[in-house]
Amino acid sequence: MIHKRELKIAEVRTEGTDAVNLTFVAKDEEALSMPFVPGQYLTLRADVNARELWRSYSITSDPGDLETVSVLVRRVNQGAVSNWICDNLKSGDTLEVYPPAGSFKLVEDQAPAAFFAGGSGIAPIFSLIRQALKSGAPRVCLFYANRSAETEMLAEDIDALRDAYPEQFRCQRWFDEGNRFPKASDIKEFLGDRPVKFAYVCGPEPFMKLVQVSLEQAGYPSTSVIMEIFDTETQVPVDVDGEAKSHTLQIEKSGKVTEVEVPSGQTILDGLAKVGVDAPHSCKVGECAACMCRLVDGEIDCLPNSVLDEDDKDDGWILPCRSTPVSTFVKIRYE
Repeated sequence: MIHKRELKIAEVRTEGTDAVNLTFVAKDEEALSMPFVPGQYLTLRADVNARELWRSYSITSDPGDLETVSVLVRRVNQGAVSNWICDNLKSGDTLEVYPPAGSFKLVEDQAPAAFFAGGSGIAPIFSLIRQALKSGAPRVCLFYANRSAETEMLAEDIDALRDAYPEQFRCQRWFDEGNRFPKASDIKEFLGDRPVKFAYVCGPEPFMKLVQVSLEQAGYPSTSVIMEIFDTETQVPVDVDGEAKSHTLQIEKSGKVTEVEVPSGQTILDGLAKVGVDAPHSCKVGECAACMCRLVDGEIDCLPNSVLDEDDKDDGWILPCRSTPVSTFVKIRYE
């Protein structure tokens, strides 16, 4: 089982006008012991208005630094956790953290590659770029879009890479204010006649869709385009007879028992959200463990995940984001 641990904040660094970079160290005299690969993220716990919330944020620090680990947090409009972090956290505070997770990684670290980042999508993209340059990739280019120059994040870090690798690294900054939202022609012009083997994309959904379509039009096969997508809703097929059915789901959390009807064709987590039940979660793709709970009664189908091993499953642990009800009645318990 993946276990969470408590880390101490060593530094809160402002990034642009609406983001912070949090640097964590181990508490007391213990070792940090938190290995990761570039592109992964940490899942943090926040207690906001008496609610326990978990959110995932991409790691920006160098995996060669064994004493610290950093993540970028940008404010989200009406985002309970991101705003709480930006407004309240300071050096010396502690947070519970799940170990690094995620599968957004370089396919080949020495291959020529193009990187596309929109807003806070720069966090995992920056980490991949740094790895590619350090590994000897002969050509690395970054298209980095923000609302304005004032909101740009990791600007100094990007400049430092440009100065360290002037022959290999090219960066185009795009600001919507004073320009416009980028178009497919802008993406194609950025690529020019310098083909790359892989393209990596992270950012808001409209930006990612634009880049994906632009790359397809430019002749890049889908296998060469790697995208980081968080918080996707998993669709599970309905019953083979095509009839929509529902399941009675009983949830025990903090001594309180709630019973709801969850429709077929959805994961337990998505079903709970649709009927207004606030259940802990973060990545929603079976990688962070934030939604873990025990199956007390009933039968479920489980989709693949990178969190639970066979012993965990034998002990009754499930991930609601990757589980769909099978039996008419299902009971789960959050511990």
